[in-house]
Amino acid sequence: MKKFLSTILALVLFGTTLTAEPAPEAAPAEEVVQPATTEATSEPVKADEEQTIAAKGLHISYEKVPAKVLKGEIFKVQLKLFVTAPSLKEIVYSFSNAQGVKQLKKTPEVSNSDNGLFHTFYFVATAGQAKLPDFTASVVTEDGTQYEDSSLSGETLSVASLPSRADFANIVADTFTITQHKTTSFDDTHNIVVFMADATNCDIASMKLPDVFKQGIESIKESYTKSKITYYAVINKDIKNFSFSYYNLKSGALEQVN
Repeated sequence: MKKFLSTILALVLFGTTLTAEPAPEAAPAEEVVQPATTEATSEPVKADEEQTIAAKGLHISYEKVPAKVLKGEIFKVQLKLFVTAPSLKEIVYSFSNAQGVKQLKKTPEVSNSDNGLFHTFYFVATAGQAKLPDFTASVVTEDGTQYEDSSLSGETLSVASLPSRADFANIVADTFTITQHKTTSFDDTHNIVVFMADATNCDIASMKLPDVFKQGIESIKESYTKSKITYYAVINKDIKNFSFSYYNLKSGALEQVN
């Protein structure tokens, strides 16, 4: 069966273009308002902390943390760094005690400006209750000088869940567009649908279609900015118009793909 499925997938990876169309107007009970993401800013380093910071060589604090996120939404957390260690080579992070979040990348994005040095990490909320990991930063210097680690306790997040909808494909994104698709016979009672899709600001690997016989990822390119996926679904032959929905962060509503 696995060899048969692979052969079918190889034959159907081409076809016509299919684009996402706005979903019909949702019933009032299913209306979703995209949560605001008011962000907290860090406090300046106090004078009486300077001696401790010098011993550690580094001080980390929160610069930006979202006040509220949606379950399945990618969000960023920005840390501000105050470095006193001379001959700095690199800063190494470790993470622990996270709850209800998935970290997309262990290495931070680094930005440096007149306002200071900042490290940005990206996460996805995977549960209704979530807590950021505890951050521990270690200084590595060119001359091998040892410093104490700098730690930051993970903050608890406010997570909003999407309403239940039968055709929801577990996708939350700024955009989700099907670029190619093809349907062909799988066996006497099923067809196989293979499609390629592009998405932005999306944890595309979390895709899961409801009420299908078989499904899976054929290929994937993951990125928290732009991602691509080739996906297959084995469905009943009596389904004439296969469709599903995803949550569009830009419009703040569920949109249908068919």
